[in-house]
Amino acid sequence: MQFFNRQISAVEKPIRHKLNLPHFTYVVNNCRKADEIEMGLTGFTKKSLIELYPQIEDGLTGTERDIPFLVAGTQIVGNEIWYWFLATPLVHSHWIRVTREARDFIKRKKLEHKEKYHRVQVWSGHTSSIEWLNILKFQPINHYYVGDEKILIVENKI
Repeated sequence: MQFFNRQISAVEKPIRHKLNLPHFTYVVNNCRKADEIEMGLTGFTKKSLIELYPQIEDGLTGTERDIPFLVAGTQIVGNEIWYWFLATPLVHSHWIRVTREARDFIKRKKLEHKEKYHRVQVWSGHTSSIEWLNILKFQPINHYYVGDEKILIVENKI
């Protein structure tokens, strides 16, 4: 049963904040099931991901009624800038606004880091994320397997 649907308009207007540890911790601990699976497949636990927080280069978070529902950020590794997005199920109520914010965030990061490759890794079973990343102009460039599960490497070249 799906409790949240992209078609449902939100009554409450979400609020954007600079990424902060309390929001980050809340979203990691309450993320969508697909995000949790993806987290494990890419080698993280909730605890290890929270410990990674100081290495995040930049980010933002969204709240509704002071409840965090999305965290996004970047990490720079050599000539690559890696984006990550984690969300709670409440994110689906704000799909359009989140997509606009993500486009702006990516555009800003691409201006700041023109010489870098802009990439995301995503579990092939996380279909809503793959659809969303396609809207944000990320295209597959590579992949790897963790057991039978495929992890896609996608890049924004536009």
